[in-house]
Amino acid sequence: AKSSSRSIQSILKRLEASVSSNETLQILAEISDSPSFFDFSPDAVKFLLNMFKKEKDFVRVKILYLLSDFALQHGIDACKLLEDILILIKSEESSKVVCQSFTSMLRIGQSGQHISLVLFNKIIDFAKLKLASTNHNVQRHAISIIGAFSSKEDGEKELMALISHYMDSPDARTRAQAINSILCMGKRSIDLSQALYSRVEKNLKDDYECVRKEALQLTFEISQRHPE
Repeated sequence: AKSSSRSIQSILKRLEASVSSNETLQILAEISDSPSFFDFSPDAVKFLLNMFKKEKDFVRVKILYLLSDFALQHGIDACKLLEDILILIKSEESSKVVCQSFTSMLRIGQSGQHISLVLFNKIIDFAKLKLASTNHNVQRHAISIIGAFSSKEDGEKELMALISHYMDSPDARTRAQAINSILCMGKRSIDLSQALYSRVEKNLKDDYECVRKEALQLTFEISQRHPE
């Protein structure tokens, strides 16, 4: 159960005194178990951002998750935090860290705070770069955030064409995510063209149920918009 009587400052002192990445991870896990603190301040975020730069990848993954927890629990400035995360991961090479950064940015971006279109576009631009990754998990997370954060003002046809390319990915989860992201874009009034119908039809016969399920939903949505 979450408690409001815990002190973030005492935990930060323990993190400062930590002598190994494993010990640090254990302390961070304690925060994650109950991320609500009576004395929380933006200094805790600044501390974790600085720690991120010198820690091993498995600790960096945990830090990114905690940052999104803090955005949800303590209402810290979501825009500033997203900007900070983008700076941190600009040159990140660990696929696990990149994937977690997308997951965390998605949580923060959907936390209810107002996020500017300019910032959403910065995140989308970063995600587009990561589509070139050979790691299917990175591709899948990038596709997910593009689908979640794109809008009619973003050059919808280009983004739709970009994502639809991954409906033919050799990885089933990436195919499913591509279809799901197109569906998400469609639900925000981004145009679902009739041409998409023939593209997604073959996904209805996919070997994997996760792909067929998403394809069925997308074909239904397209047919509702283009009954002819």
